[in-house]
Amino acid sequence: MTGQVLGLGCKLKVESSVSPAAATNIGHLRSYDGPQFTTGEQEVTDGDSTGREHLPTFPDPGSLPFVIFWQPGLTTQEALLTKIQTVPQTLDFYWLQPTSDTTFYFRGQAFVRDLSFNGGAQNEIFQANAALRLSGAWTLEGPVP
Repeated sequence: MTGQVLGLGCKLKVESSVSPAAATNIGHLRSYDGPQFTTGEQEVTDGDSTGREHLPTFPDPGSLPFVIFWQPGLTTQEALLTKIQTVPQTLDFYWLQPTSDTTFYFRGQAFVRDLSFNGGAQNEIFQANAALRLSGAWTLEGPVP
């Protein structure tokens, strides 16, 4: 089988409207899930309909939950904490997927929606669970400029 994408080496980058190459890496990404694209619908059935009728509405890119190994003092990780405690702002994010030939990436706007911490027991590594709420249109692009 060829053409599959392995998650090893994926990166989540933030805050560059220029390109993912100029964006800042959010370090120690452990796992991620998403984005989950869906399209809303509106029922438009009326008295003249012969069955239920629906029209698509705006697409929703959903969220991108991820887990990082929390490293106090790491600027990009601490920025996530700052951004969720202040007035939410929509930022440029990149989710880079490496393959053997090239790197493709999702590009779009998002804000930090969730940030929680777990671990801390003597035999556990301290982790942060976070989620970005994606906003507007996200595009699949590549290769990285």
